[in-house]
Amino acid sequence: MRHYSAKHIVRCLAVCCFLSLLFQINPQANAQTIEVTPPPPPPPVTQPEQAQPNVPQVGTIQWGSTSIIASEKRLSVWLQVKFLGNTTLNSFSYRTIEGSAGAGTDFTARDITVSVPANQGYTYIQIPLINSALVESKETFVVQLYGLTGFTLQGSANATVDIYERLYAMPQVRGVSARCDTAEDQNDNPLTAGFLGGALNNGSVCSSNFLNEVQGDSDYYRIYVDGSPVYEYLFNITMTNTTNPAAHNMDIFLYELVNGNYQTITNSLQPGQEPDTIAVSLKQGTTYFLRVLWGSSSASSAKPSYNIYTSISSPLNP
Repeated sequence: MRHYSAKHIVRCLAVCCFLSLLFQINPQANAQTIEVTPPPPPPPVTQPEQAQPNVPQVGTIQWGSTSIIASEKRLSVWLQVKFLGNTTLNSFSYRTIEGSAGAGTDFTARDITVSVPANQGYTYIQIPLINSALVESKETFVVQLYGLTGFTLQGSANATVDIYERLYAMPQVRGVSARCDTAEDQNDNPLTAGFLGGALNNGSVCSSNFLNEVQGDSDYYRIYVDGSPVYEYLFNITMTNTTNPAAHNMDIFLYELVNGNYQTITNSLQPGQEPDTIAVSLKQGTTYFLRVLWGSSSASSAKPSYNIYTSISSPLNP
């Protein structure tokens, strides 16, 4: 056995201590290198988007028609104004401009501003007409759009109104019968009402009644005017009570179809059993409704019945 001296042992211990100290100072000196991927950079800081104000859309405005025919005897004329893309509260103005028709003698002057609610598609403006005692030919004035707020104009700003003393046509009423072109009780509903015939035959009669109905009900008849324009003629409608005994009051109303809606033209509200009569000029190519209203009743148990007489006359030769 080999013997080591104390000197050798001390030297070995010193080397071991040096190596141990070296590994403590750099523990990775004898380890594998591990690559660590750095984390991604944070996203850039952006300012929050500011709320954009609602920018109103500009709508368009235009006349429903730029050529209007009116009857002096109607006492007013209605003009349609159309809107497209109208999404906010807007406005427009209109004014009348004299032509051969004069303000104060043939029509009432107008200079008016109109507010238009959002999403409204159209409106009507009314110009009063003056019914003079003079016998006059056609007279004309203009209604002008201006002062638009939130609208751009499409088409002409001017609409021309032609006023005639009387309108419109020698009535030719559609209907295959000299009587009521509908059967009771189909005339109880305006949707199923037939045409009132007989205007081609002066003095023809439509006879009907309120059987199976109650007080407050109405009968309806359509009227459609064909023919060429012939002025100075009136369409006459007379309703007489034929109930025996005559113990009911009935009244008649005439409506005109305008843009899908019926507007009241005139009516006759004679009291008691007196005949009710309407004399009116009718428009060519226009549909009307005649309504007979069972207004009131007395002690009679009989349901009311009536006749409708239609005729054509000239105001110069009634």
